[in-house]
Amino acid sequence: MPTPENILSQPSEQQLIVIGMSQTNRTDLQNLLHNRPFVLTFCETLSQAIKTLHQSSAFHHQAIILDESILNSHDFDEFQAYRENSSVNLIPLILQANCTQSAAIQKGVELGVFFYLIPPYDVSLFETVIHAALNSEEKHSELSQHLKNFNAAHPLLQEATFQLRTIQEAQALSSVLAYMTNDQKRIGVGLFELMLNAIEHGNLGIGYELKTQLINKSELQKEIQHRHDLPENQHKKVVVRVKRTAKYFEVIISDEGNGFDYENYLDYSENRATHSHGRGIMIANRLSFDSLEYRDSGSTVVCRCSIT
Repeated sequence: MPTPENILSQPSEQQLIVIGMSQTNRTDLQNLLHNRPFVLTFCETLSQAIKTLHQSSAFHHQAIILDESILNSHDFDEFQAYRENSSVNLIPLILQANCTQSAAIQKGVELGVFFYLIPPYDVSLFETVIHAALNSEEKHSELSQHLKNFNAAHPLLQEATFQLRTIQEAQALSSVLAYMTNDQKRIGVGLFELMLNAIEHGNLGIGYELKTQLINKSELQKEIQHRHDLPENQHKKVVVRVKRTAKYFEVIISDEGNGFDYENYLDYSENRATHSHGRGIMIANRLSFDSLEYRDSGSTVVCRCSIT
């Protein structure tokens, strides 16, 4: 059996583990990333990938690229079980699909794959997808660390109301609230994504296209701070209401924006497959909660998860 093939050997904190890719696409990928700060590790099988993950603790950021044929392999369930029950469960999966209409993409969504690549590769689109995936991993890894900061008093809480303005406050609150549930990482990710949307898109009015432009120019954080400081935004809050019953945990998140066409973001869209953002609501809807409902034209979202 072939061993994993390390194509790039220069020191790097970023590793891409590629599983099941054809030799032609491997060569294209190698040429595309020549002299770029990634370590590419090609694996023939999922079992090889698991061994590689065991040996890759030196990398601070990782992503896994799966060929769509791998989704139908006999050991994919074993691979998913490994990810769910190990320290690598937040490493993002990127699906290489034959086209944007591929049935494999819908299956990938069901399996928690939210990033996609369509050959032939374009360097700018490729890097956009990879960086979006790695940023997602970093953000969600930070959340998992915050989950350890809550103490044993949380079972006493039945109802509560919180107000927040900043992304840092959203990170802290989402991690604390997730600690009260049975699946802290999964729900913490969804809560943070919804609070982030309420801040950026709701209160600060940063639309989808503008956010895309700001990310491409590396100016998103600068623009967020600028809009926070505007007189008309200084008193805007995101209100988070929490209720816990014997059966479910409910969180209602409301912003002071005008709402948006949320139905376009609840599921996978081929038009956004290679975008640098736009997956947060889909992740919350498909991965994090048992139910998710928008109200008030999109300025309020109600999410529930079972605690029985």
